[in-house]
Amino acid sequence: MPRSRLTVAMAGRRRPAGRVVERAGSHRTQEHRGLRAVEALATSLPLFLLLFSGTYVAMAAVSASNFGEKLTHTDALYFTVTVFTTVGFGDITAKSEGARLLVTGQMVTDLIVLGIGAKIILVAVTRARRRQPQNAGAGQPGQ
Repeated sequence: MPRSRLTVAMAGRRRPAGRVVERAGSHRTQEHRGLRAVEALATSLPLFLLLFSGTYVAMAAVSASNFGEKLTHTDALYFTVTVFTTVGFGDITAKSEGARLLVTGQMVTDLIVLGIGAKIILVAVTRARRRQPQNAGAGQPGQ
């Protein structure tokens, strides 16, 4: 049978076999999409913080005036987490214009990352609430 006739014949079927497989696979994918998003965020966040921390160490090594003192790796990580969590103790501060611009960039990026994290959590909670009524009667004896 020529390809065009096969396509026409398949188009006339009510539920092509390919669609059934596609739907089953997409359902499983949708269930795990939230988990994959949380895993991606949990993996990306430490790398994100280490990127800024390493940049702060490099800036402090180039010129101690960028942060008022030379930063160790621990100091830079501490400063990065302090900025990320918006605590801002003030014991390490950006002194030069370049350091302030970089810290400002981290603050803006932090807000974006926190917004993405909040959206992931909100979507996961919303999906769990949608599934709850469907599973409410399951597992109860006598039903």
